[in-house]
Order: sequence, then C-alpha cells, then structure tokens
Amino acid sequence: MKTKSALPLLAFCLAANLTVQPQIQAGTGGNASLAEAVAKALAFDPTLRKVRADTHEAQGYWREVRADRLPQLSLNAAGGIAYRDRSIDGIATGGNTLFSRSATLIGRQLLADFGYSRLRQMDAEQRLIARDLLDRAEREKTAFGTVEAYLDVALAQRQIALAEQNVALHKKVLGLATERAQAAGNQADVELSGARYSLAETMLRERRLALAQAQAQLERYTGEPLQVAGMPTPPAIRSRDEIDPTRNWHYQAATKQLEAARLEKETMKRKYGPRIFLEVSGTLGQDVLGIEGRDNATSAMIVFSWDLFDGGRRTGPIEQALAAILRQEAII
Repeated sequence: MKTKSALPLLAFCLAANLTVQPQIQAGTGGNASLAEAVAKALAFDPTLRKVRADTHEAQGYWREVRADRLPQLSLNAAGGIAYRDRSIDGIATGGNTLFSRSATLIGRQLLADFGYSRLRQMDAEQRLIARDLLDRAEREKTAFGTVEAYLDVALAQRQIALAEQNVALHKKVLGLATERAQAAGNQADVELSGARYSLAETMLRERRLALAQAQAQLERYTGEPLQVAGMPTPPAIRSRDEIDPTRNWHYQAATKQLEAARLEKETMKRKYGPRIFLEVSGTLGQDVLGIEGRDNATSAMIVFSWDLFDGGRRTGPIEQALAAILRQEAII
C-alpha cells in the first residue's frame, strides 16, 4: 500500500520528464524499466495521436485567421462571345458579335474593422496554446495509467513469490503433520494442515491471475508485452507547499480556453460591424464593351462595408460564446 500511495507523485515526475523528452528508447535487455515503459506508451497511444491532430487543427485555424489581416491578391479572367447592340455612348453598333476577353488583378488590404480581426486572432492564439496544454495533459494521463499498470505487474510478481513461499511452507507443515499422525498423532492436525495447504495453492493461482491481468493492462498501454525490471524507487517531496495545483496542464488549458471563449464573445459582437478596405485593381481587356478594341482599366478605391441588419443572426453566436464561458468556468 505504501508503494501504491506514491503512484501519483511518481507518475507526475515521469510524465513531466517525458513530455520534454519523449524519445527515450527501451533497453535491449529482457526487462523494461519504468521510464522505458512510459516512453513506449507515449509513442504507442493512439489517443495522443488524436490530440496532436487537434493541435495541428488549431494551428491551421490560427494561420487562417491571421491571413485575414494580411494583403489579399486575386486574379479574375474571362473570355468568350459577347453580343452588344449599343455602345457605351449610346450609338448603335449594329448588333456586332465580338470575342471578348479580360483579366483583372485585384489587391485588397483590410484597413479597419474596429477590432474584429484582432480579437479573432487573439482568440485563435489562446485556442492554440490551450490545445498544446491539453496535449501535455493527455501525455501525463497516459503516463499515470502506464505507471499504475507497471506497478501492478511488479507488485503481482512480488506477491507470487511470497505466495510460492507460503505454499512451500504449508506443504512442509502438511508433511510434518502426516508423519506425526502416523506415529500415533492427531488426524485432525493433518486435515487442518491439508485445508491450509489447499488455501495457499488457491491464493497462488489468484496471484497468477492478477499478474496476467496486470500484464494485459500494461500491454494495452505499451502495445507490446513487457517484462518489468522490478519495483522502482519512488521520489519524495519534503512539503505539500512544493505542490502547485494551478500548474496542472489541464487546469492551465482550461484557463486559456476561458480566455478564448471571452474573446470569442467580443469577436461575435463586432463581426457585423463596419469594415474598411483598400482595393486596388488593374484590368487588361479586349472587345469587352461591344466596340472592337482594347479596354484596359486601373482603380484604387477605399471600400466601406457595414451589415446594418441581419435578422438577429448575431445573437446566436453570442449565446454560444456565453455557453462556452460557463463551460470553462465549470471545468476550472
């Protein structure tokens, strides 16, 4: 029981170390140390691969949001038959059918959106940090499970050794009781010794079953059968003051997600606000107005956009953001 009570501290130390150095390789010997078992589990666990995928997704979202504040460049091109029966100055052209073609290069730069894109980028940054912290929290969780399974195997092996000694002692006692009964002893002692011997054998079989179960649990984490090297020496702490619960990865991730939820709420409030762009375009065209000849154009304009009424659409995302805030506060 003393060994099991040191499990949380031992697992935390190993997880914290292996989060930084997950490349530890298992030894070539027949028995695996606890550090090697945890390293194998961190490399094998499919849940960690899923969490890493979530982190990459958050990083991609951050890149997408950041791009909204950077210059945008697009190319539009068209070509085909065009029929016009009037020219641009109102003079009839006789219904000429011309082959028209044009190519337009448009550059756009956001000048102001009154904080919407800035808040959105800050939201994405907080979500990215939170996903990284959740990745570390999942690594720690895997390390906890691996350490517990490893210690169960080591404990079961030790209990089997003791159970085998117990069987040997009861067998010896049964033999002595039988010899004494043959020498005019009490037959009841033989029956009692035989019952205790049977009980010791049953206990040995139970210990072997417990070992098989513990080995199966350890294999579930590491992905391969391992022979443990024995009970490790657990670390110790001098005082409870050395423990800071707020440095837990999951707790830190929840605080970052709370910040992101609050930023998302402010973002949704400004999503439908006014926006100002600088739009520069250049067009190369031929026969685009029904009059044969070139038609080139350039422009540089300030574009103002503002969604004045959306039928109450913006209230839905704001309510979702409020729910996310309440959820993260509950988790914290």
